[in-house]
Amino acid sequence: MTSLAVTALQYRQNPPDVEGQGPFRYRLLAESDSWMDKSGPALGALPQFLAEEMNRQRQSVLIINISTAGDTLRRITHVMQGEFGWWLDQFRYDGILLSAGGNDFIDAARDPDPGRGILRDMAGQALPGDGYDCVNQQALAKLIGRYLKPNFATVYGAIRSHPLNAATPIFLNSYDTPTARNAPAAPPATSGSRGDWANEIHPNKSGWRKLARVWAQELASRLS
Repeated sequence: MTSLAVTALQYRQNPPDVEGQGPFRYRLLAESDSWMDKSGPALGALPQFLAEEMNRQRQSVLIINISTAGDTLRRITHVMQGEFGWWLDQFRYDGILLSAGGNDFIDAARDPDPGRGILRDMAGQALPGDGYDCVNQQALAKLIGRYLKPNFATVYGAIRSHPLNAATPIFLNSYDTPTARNAPAAPPATSGSRGDWANEIHPNKSGWRKLARVWAQELASRLS
């Protein structure tokens, strides 16, 4: 049995070559940002490590990956009628892997400046106890309510109204807790890869392997 993660370009260049490495028991479509594209110049992302884990578990899975590093949720909703919509037309998938929202939060944190957007201006104040102390809760609620929720609803609605994939399970990676460099992702005053993290928002290889085991277990429970 073989599990394989391919980009959209790799598949479209030679479909018989990809399909010839099967047959595949499960077919997954991945649309995302750097969590499913490349999380670093020499570092893969979840689909590659998930395919490796599925191989170890002797599962036969094809992951077609149309993700783009840096994607915002807004762009993903824009391509619903383009590339994402085209791929939904091609197959009835066993699952859709989706990660979105991280770059939208990053953009909202960068612009406008701290004190004017979702980040408070912490200059001259004591070090915060955790990441939530740095967040303007009213601005965050506005970002979620007026932007993220409607865009997620657009993505969800497009999948659920699709004739081939209306019942396809959606597996969503999202974000739980805001962290700074000296919060739990890495020891204080460090840079570069530490522990399971390549940086504040991306795992390194050991981190991806741990996540792949969790995703593989969830997929197996839902798709079997």
